This record gives sequence, C-alpha cells and structure tokens, in this order.
Amino acid sequence: MTSATVPPAEAPRLRPLGEPNVFDSAATPGADAGVLIVDDDLFQLQLLQFQLESLGVAPVQACNSGLAALAWLERHGGAATLLLLDLNMPGMDGVEFIRHLADRRHRGAVVVFSSSDAR
Repeated sequence: MTSATVPPAEAPRLRPLGEPNVFDSAATPGADAGVLIVDDDLFQLQLLQFQLESLGVAPVQACNSGLAALAWLERHGGAATLLLLDLNMPGMDGVEFIRHLADRRHRGAVVVFSSSDAR
C-alpha cells in the first residue's frame, strides 16, 4: 500500500494595498461597502483585510486614519455594514470617530479593538 504525499500549502502572501490613506476604494457610491477597517497600523490593516477576504468577505475597504475613513464614508454614502475600528490612533482616536459616526447617524455595526506593545 502506498501513501500519497500531499504537498504543503503555500503560505498566502499579503498583497500590496496601494495608496497610504485609503485602500481598495472601488465600491460605488451608495453601494454596500461590506467591511471598513480603520487602523493606523499598516500591518494590522493588511492582516485583517487578508483574513476577511480569505474567508470570502467582500468587499473589504481599509483606511489608515479616522479622518480618511470619514472621508471614505462621505464619498460612499456612509455605506459600510461593519466597521472594524482601532481605539488607539494618533489624531482622531476611535472614541472621537464613533462620535462622528453618531452625528452622521451611522446605521452599521461597529467593532472596536485595540492592541499595544509589551512594555
């Protein structure tokens, strides 16, 4: 009896995301944007976007600041079903961003997360 050798799966690679402020903003105005990730850490943005897309979630948009995310939401009619939001960001932090969402009567779900380096 012979055993078949299964080649190891090649590790998926993170794809380059392009511009530094708003990534993959291909959704049409008024269309459901799916998920919008807001985080100042480029690695976290890429990782979350990759993980969600690997699970078949689409479309996934990513912004590296609260200001960029508000601008993206404004351009796309506030269309984001789910926002993944970093709490600790320079400039506009997650709490201030949520206040802006409330002022705009955002109707999507918001997940707030945060990470910090070991000290």
